[in-house]
Amino acid sequence: MVEPGPKAGGPSALKMILNLPVAASYSSVKLKELASNLEKIQTGIAAGNLVVDTLFDRINGVLSDFSKDGSRSDFKDTQARLLDFTKTILDQYKKRKSEEIGNRLIEAEKTIQLEKESLIKAIESYLALDPDLFSLTRISLKWNEGHYEGRAIYEGHIDRKICEKGARMLWKMLGRDDASVNFEFSLKTSAVELFAKILRSGDLKKGLKLPIGSAVGWASKEAVINFEKMDKYYVSSVEMRDSNAKITLSIDETKSDFIISYSDNSESSVLGLTYKDEAQEIDLMANSVLANNVDAASLKEISKIITDSLRMLVTYKARLVSLVALETDIIATLDAPTFLKACASIYHCMHVKGDGTRNSGSPPIDVTKDYIKERLQMLGKDADDYSELLGIS
Repeated sequence: MVEPGPKAGGPSALKMILNLPVAASYSSVKLKELASNLEKIQTGIAAGNLVVDTLFDRINGVLSDFSKDGSRSDFKDTQARLLDFTKTILDQYKKRKSEEIGNRLIEAEKTIQLEKESLIKAIESYLALDPDLFSLTRISLKWNEGHYEGRAIYEGHIDRKICEKGARMLWKMLGRDDASVNFEFSLKTSAVELFAKILRSGDLKKGLKLPIGSAVGWASKEAVINFEKMDKYYVSSVEMRDSNAKITLSIDETKSDFIISYSDNSESSVLGLTYKDEAQEIDLMANSVLANNVDAASLKEISKIITDSLRMLVTYKARLVSLVALETDIIATLDAPTFLKACASIYHCMHVKGDGTRNSGSPPIDVTKDYIKERLQMLGKDADDYSELLGIS
């Protein structure tokens, strides 16, 4: 596969991976250093107090030894006052030093928090650019407590079968025969007008009626169809994989659902329809009498409007909800180096030949030698490995 150049107004795949994931990995190293410094500061408070307490004990010992002489029996009262004064002075010193160290501790904790936020932001910003390393596998929408919640789930995966010509160092560096990244974004549903408030069937197609059962009339043998008015039914959930969607229309009063299965491709669209309530579940399309009374054209029209809007919704990403790379929870562990390793491995299989050279020859026009050198320096001892992995050695 030949790596495309920069998208209109956007960076190339190589620049994206050298930019934010590398920055996140560098932040991860800084976090370890900051955590070590924080531990030293925390230890310093206890150590400082111990030194002062030891000093008090030594002073107390000296005064006790001095007062043991029989000729100094009247020193007891003086000793007590000296110890009281000494304790007061030393306590004041301990308090002042503890406050000074406490302020350093607060600043260190703030610095760590900012670095954590920077690390997550770098990863989130990278993934929000929709790198070609990952595929959108599922979009979901659910009505919950007065608003719609949207989710977009992505994944990227390689293994020895997919990447037959992968460099030997790839599998050695991974320490395994595959690499995967899975992540999920919440979506800004209010950004798409259709999902900014509760969406009812009547908003898309007024007067729609669907069959829910039939019976033979007493005066004739013709089936009498029992229809349900759809205007008050609302979209309670949608789940879409590729061009296949499952749309649930619900009404809370009767706890009834119509579940639409809709598949739309360039050649044709396929429709399925199930009705479910507390007493029954009916496959309406499997019953010829009921299927003949289903307004399939209107359902396809409604389904297309919803799925087209759902595809538009994916462009409005809100927050990175979860991220797992090489079976590691990256958000929980802040293990950005593992995330970078997984991304670079997938990139290698997509954009680098087995001999370590790039499929497209020279690096993209938006990646200069100086830029490559600057970014690789941030990886320290791992720079050579990543240079080979990304085909820029």
